[in-house]
Amino acid sequence: MKGIRINMKKSLMVLFSLGILILISGSVYAESTIWQFDNFVNKYRVYGESVCNVDKNKPCVSELGWQGDTMSFKFNLDDGAITSEYVTFQFSIDYFSPIKLNVYAGKPAKKITQLEMNHDGTYSVSIPSSYFIEGKKNTIKLASPNVRVGYGRPTQGFVIYDARFLNQD
Repeated sequence: MKGIRINMKKSLMVLFSLGILILISGSVYAESTIWQFDNFVNKYRVYGESVCNVDKNKPCVSELGWQGDTMSFKFNLDDGAITSEYVTFQFSIDYFSPIKLNVYAGKPAKKITQLEMNHDGTYSVSIPSSYFIEGKKNTIKLASPNVRVGYGRPTQGFVIYDARFLNQD
């Protein structure tokens, strides 16, 4: 019977090489979680900055907009927690209205970027690891310069329901 001859040794080498490439490319984009926070509640008494103490996992104000124009995440970093040159701060929101959102990070907090918030979903910000100090309390702050805070104001801003801090391994 005539057929196609397959060089088994070469075929196995090709499959092995492809497997190695898949493993390498998968690890380039992998992220490991340093912390995750999802203990958000709707409180109607904060005007200004709300502070989420990630380490204590106490409830934190969920709304940035009508209740306040600034939200800070404060957290300690254990030695060795950051394993990459850059980290990612990622947060998921339900959308109210378009706003500009300044993102600050580190100790002391420095402005990283300004996001144009115009839809619900997940937003990510890449931050150099050098902005954070292991063994110390660190901060990531979200602040909106164009939000008007207080009763009787039109709905604006967003409601956050999940925040994550990740290594870019």
